[in-house]
Amino acid sequence: MKYLVLIVIGALLTCPAAADIINGSFETGDFTGWNDQTSGSYAEVVPGGTDGAWHAQVHLFGEYVDLPQGTVFGRGFYALWQEFLVPDDAKYLAFDAWVEGSLYIQVHAHLRGEENYDLIVTASEPTSFIIDVSDVAGDVGPLDFLFYDTDEGTNIGHLDNVHVVVIPEPSCVLLIASGLIGLSVLRRVG
Repeated sequence: MKYLVLIVIGALLTCPAAADIINGSFETGDFTGWNDQTSGSYAEVVPGGTDGAWHAQVHLFGEYVDLPQGTVFGRGFYALWQEFLVPDDAKYLAFDAWVEGSLYIQVHAHLRGEENYDLIVTASEPTSFIIDVSDVAGDVGPLDFLFYDTDEGTNIGHLDNVHVVVIPEPSCVLLIASGLIGLSVLRRVG
């Protein structure tokens, strides 16, 4: 048993801890870790989602406005964002999103001084999206989920399960594998 404790402690000290998106599944029941900006809209954390008990739901209220130069569409807008540290061993940024009504979700990150990963979500069913972030590993910048409506009425966007997928370092995998082999040998000997 003492060997198992030593192996677990060694693995934890040797294997790097991965940074992740704060409250990416909204499991706190609120927007802890997220910042927002709005115009003609509001957001709430509601039951349901794709990976747990909660997800973000954004309500947009665009409308046509009569102006002296003619009728124009006043777009509803909502932004959810947070500072994003891309872990050194990160491979992908993954999330689930879908929309109801006339809107789209624009996803982009500002890493290495430029806009990266501009992605438009228009799926009407819960859909998983994956963005390769391995080329900006170790960088920090804002990760934005921008919700825009394209026609009047109530339009709803959904977001859930925002997380980073990391690839374990070979040394970490090797350490854990050798520990498991050692345990099996000790068990047979003892």
